[in-house]
Amino acid sequence: MVTPDTFVEYFNSEKFKEIYDTAFEPFKQNTEESRFVESLQIFHREAGDLHQKYHNKLTMNFNRYFYVNDEETHSLTAAFTDDNEIIGIELHLNEKYDTDDVWTKNEYALPLEEAVVSAGGTDVFHNYHYRTENQRYAYDLTNMVELYHHNGDPGDLNAYFVFGSDVLAPLDGVVVDVKRDVKDNQIGIVNQDEPSGNYVIIEHENGEYSLLAHLKKDSVQVDVGDSVVTGELVGQVGNSGATTLPHLHFQVMSDKELNKDSIRIRFKDFESLKQGDRVE
Repeated sequence: MVTPDTFVEYFNSEKFKEIYDTAFEPFKQNTEESRFVESLQIFHREAGDLHQKYHNKLTMNFNRYFYVNDEETHSLTAAFTDDNEIIGIELHLNEKYDTDDVWTKNEYALPLEEAVVSAGGTDVFHNYHYRTENQRYAYDLTNMVELYHHNGDPGDLNAYFVFGSDVLAPLDGVVVDVKRDVKDNQIGIVNQDEPSGNYVIIEHENGEYSLLAHLKKDSVQVDVGDSVVTGELVGQVGNSGATTLPHLHFQVMSDKELNKDSIRIRFKDFESLKQGDRVE
């Protein structure tokens, strides 16, 4: 049986049909066997053999594994249920960027009193933003209790632990842009027309701008021109914009334009943060 530990044995031996047979039934319904096998054949031909590098579990019932080749030029992410059924596979060119070594001049505080990092880091396994230049060093911050995002009806926004949590200014600055009237999405609905949803942008020293996005409708407490200090309430976590679950999108940019080139964030209290970290 294909398990997370034996996955590389099957992959390196090109037993791609056996890997497909292990997949969760809904995955098979959306992915033709011939296309799946052909994709892995091409990827193996280009990448060579793989080995496991990372593993994490960010929610109940499934685990994520990250496999790379020796040169770490190619990577594969596979998600398994607790019963070792494959529910998803992603293939990547494992690019790295010189900007990984360029940090913000300022040091920033966490914009939530407590959080779990659901996306963040300098590789595609820990941070899906990493592929995109203007969001490369962004963080998605949520909260969980024993790997559960909510307590109650998963369709009820108010059941999510992070929904409505106070969002705090990460550093002294001046508010340069706000949006407050975008409706919060129901779970499973994504607003691509206004991807940042409700947000606050704050200008800081050294030409740096923080973006706090996906805020709750009508929760923004500041206006353009307001001076704020570190830790001041600016809004609440919502589910507005291009988001499937309530969370806070936090990044620092080189300009006040939405999603301008992001800069790797230097935190006051943490050397660095990545997906899976729980912080206060």
